[in-house]
Amino acid sequence: MEFGRRKHYQKRGWSVVRSAGSHGIWDLCGVRLEDPEHPVMFVQCKRVNTIQAAKAMLTKFEKDPPMPKSSHWIMRLEVQVKGSRDILSGAL
Repeated sequence: MEFGRRKHYQKRGWSVVRSAGSHGIWDLCGVRLEDPEHPVMFVQCKRVNTIQAAKAMLTKFEKDPPMPKSSHWIMRLEVQVKGSRDILSGAL
């Protein structure tokens, strides 16, 4: 999933790196090199079995984010239900 999301953001003008192993609080980190004032983007990618699990994960993310909110970065959670191409997303 991370490779597909990295490609998604690269097509939209982001320079994106993937965290190997994905054991931290983010899987992708993106910057807009042409706009140094734009905040850095951190993306956590998850794959779950049901839409209910995806919605619960997004609710938890919004209530208890893994990083404090800041004007210097954007934190995103992107969840894909196994067997679906759709991505559910939340951002702080």
